[in-house]
Amino acid sequence: MADVINLDGELARHNATVLHEVSAELPPSSQILLVDGNNTEPAAEGFTRRLTDQLTALSREVQHIQERVAAQAEAVRAAAAALEGADSSAAQVSSQAAQFFDGGAVPTAGATSGATQFFASGSSTPPAAPAAPSATDFFASGDR
Repeated sequence: MADVINLDGELARHNATVLHEVSAELPPSSQILLVDGNNTEPAAEGFTRRLTDQLTALSREVQHIQERVAAQAEAVRAAAAALEGADSSAAQVSSQAAQFFDGGAVPTAGATSGATQFFASGSSTPPAAPAAPSATDFFASGDR
């Protein structure tokens, strides 16, 4: 059976904050690009150039990672807020339904539409319809 993932909003916001903090600990691009080396000989100068090229690529990758982490952390925050909104909405609907049913209303099936109708005060039948005139009264009144 699959495990259930449970994550409350406060924990999600905390994790998003930690993601931002860890991402901020990465050195900035300007610091990564600092290369100090011997440029007096061709071999040393070639090594320093290759090292600079690799650090430039690393700098771009670090910047990309920081941007992705920031976007993902923001997505986690947004998801937590959306879930909290859905939870409060569901709680409100549940509370309203409980109040409605605790008030004594009884649902009955609609006659023609298949809809559910509710009649107050525990009555399981709809209110009585006005009495129809008898056949004698109908023909005598001339309302044909």
